Amino acid sequence: MHAKSVRGWILGRRQRANVATVADVGLPLDVVTSTHDELSDIVDLVNATPGLRVIVDHLGKPPVGGTAAARREWRAMLADIAAAPSSTAKLSGYSSSVGPLEAWTPADVLPFIDDALQLFGPRRLMYGGDWPVVLLAGGYERAWSVTGEALATLDAAERAAVLGTTAARVYGF
Repeated sequence: MHAKSVRGWILGRRQRANVATVADVGLPLDVVTSTHDELSDIVDLVNATPGLRVIVDHLGKPPVGGTAAARREWRAMLADIAAAPSSTAKLSGYSSSVGPLEAWTPADVLPFIDDALQLFGPRRLMYGGDWPVVLLAGGYERAWSVTGEALATLDAAERAAVLGTTAARVYGF
């Protein structure tokens, strides 16, 4: 599901019926937001749809390069989603939310990855390559370097979860 800047769209009657069908057949719903504040719709969707397995893509577009208040808001909404045990999130889409996509540093991104690890844990977090955005935001080498740094404190099984076994379990392959 990807609804660019159309707040509340996913909560419409028809959309909720479609999402309920996705939940009923046991499929996960990948949710891509344009900005972090759209996460509030996902919180409402999870709360309104029994059995929904939701995957928050790109960590819900954290406000990289934004204010401390925006980070707190993002984290609070992500925590609400993480409270649902069937939710997962993807480490992907590392980019600045302020200015050019490539205007981020590891120091800018690492706190958001740390937050996601705290909220979801490594068994509900997965890495995604995010082509072609990763190319526009500085390239795979840069993104992979930050991912490696963020996961360095995890044990081998936890790293394996983030880098593959969580995705295999969630997507059923």
